[in-house]
Amino acid sequence: LREEQQRGQEELTTLLSSRDHAAGQLEKLKKAAEQAAAEAQKVLQGKQLDLEKVVKERLLLEEGQEGLQQLAEQLQQQHRSSTEKHEEEVQQLQQSMQEASMKYQSEQTLL
Repeated sequence: LREEQQRGQEELTTLLSSRDHAAGQLEKLKKAAEQAAAEAQKVLQGKQLDLEKVVKERLLLEEGQEGLQQLAEQLQQQHRSSTEKHEEEVQQLQQSMQEASMKYQSEQTLL
């Protein structure tokens, strides 16, 4: 009976030791899983920040493109206006030259 009691006590000690070892391993695994989750969270946050940066840059590019398009339209309008004004000035100069020429010819005729 004593031997069986002794063996039972040894098995109980072995089982308790195994249980404690398994609990320690479980705790290590739990900590490793928490650390992996924290690392994954950091990576996800980094990816989200990268994505937000890309989106912001894209919006800035689109705004810049719209601004350039508006500027191009303004420059085209200014060019058209300038060309029209130049054509008017040329016509006025031609008309003035014709009038001066006619006046000169009429003065030459009078002389």
